[in-house]
Amino acid sequence: MYVSTVGILVILVIFLGLLFLFTPWLYRPYLDLLEAREALEDPTVATSGADAVDRLEQRVQEKWDSARKSVEASASNQRTSIRQEAQAKIEEASKAILATAQKEEAELESTIDSARTALEADVKALTDDLVAKALGRTA
Repeated sequence: MYVSTVGILVILVIFLGLLFLFTPWLYRPYLDLLEAREALEDPTVATSGADAVDRLEQRVQEKWDSARKSVEASASNQRTSIRQEAQAKIEEASKAILATAQKEEAELESTIDSARTALEADVKALTDDLVAKALGRTA
């Protein structure tokens, strides 16, 4: 198998690039965890272990705060949308109730007017009949 200088340089560049990329995301958190564990297991360890514990605690607290804020924002948005939907439904129901009430009121007024007209006609007929009977006239 033939290995060229260019191939070795490419492999070296790729390795260093990956090392550069992965160090902050993979290796540093892992090393911090190891240091924190050592600091918790052995209280006589130098202050670097305590610093590791502090860094780990700070990182966990930051993640916790950011997650809490995102959940609160999401819940607030959902509450707002639910309130707006409920308000729209209430307004729609209110308009429907008002329309139904106005329709029923109009029907009731027309029924009252027709009953009044019929009653007036009956009263006039009864009055004429009573007057005719009182005067002794027969129809």
